[in-house]
Amino acid sequence: MTPAQTKRFYFPAWRRAQQAQNWVMRKGRLQAGRKQRYGPDLHDQLYQAAWDAAERLAAANHRAVTDTDLRHGSHIAAFGRDISSKDLNNPQADRIVCLFRLFTDPDDLQAVLDWQNPDASQRRRYIASLKSLAPLAYIDAICRDMFAHIYQSPRWEDLPLSALVSLRRKIAARLPRSPEPESQQPADCPF
Repeated sequence: MTPAQTKRFYFPAWRRAQQAQNWVMRKGRLQAGRKQRYGPDLHDQLYQAAWDAAERLAAANHRAVTDTDLRHGSHIAAFGRDISSKDLNNPQADRIVCLFRLFTDPDDLQAVLDWQNPDASQRRRYIASLKSLAPLAYIDAICRDMFAHIYQSPRWEDLPLSALVSLRRKIAARLPRSPEPESQQPADCPF
């Protein structure tokens, strides 16, 4: 994850979850304790897993649970291990932000659907990228050629993720490359 993604995507999602759960530190203490139950089964399992991991992290350091422990505990609940936010790839960033959304609003149906279908956010990224790369008619024409056996025009967004990846690669390869910038040195300069 790039520093810009961390600043504009990951940490704002964490702060919303932190505020919603009151996982805020005041005078060195976490304001809210662990809830006995948090929402439906899926939410509760993830919530309890995050707290279990946070408590293990705190115990290993001989102190009470902190907001940082809960953030890292959320990583462990999402991935089965603690991954630094700096080391997250795009699908992992989507996954942890989805978990933060579940902690922010247990009624967020889109977050539930995204959690149950991890490829959904990656599909949205590929679709948005394709729309920015080429006109829809061009995308449709390439789909008719590449995916004639599975493609129903004009519903290219419904193609499997693997087909969207191939389509993006093909369109990107066909784009004209920008020319190299001209040297700023005068023509009579010997070097």
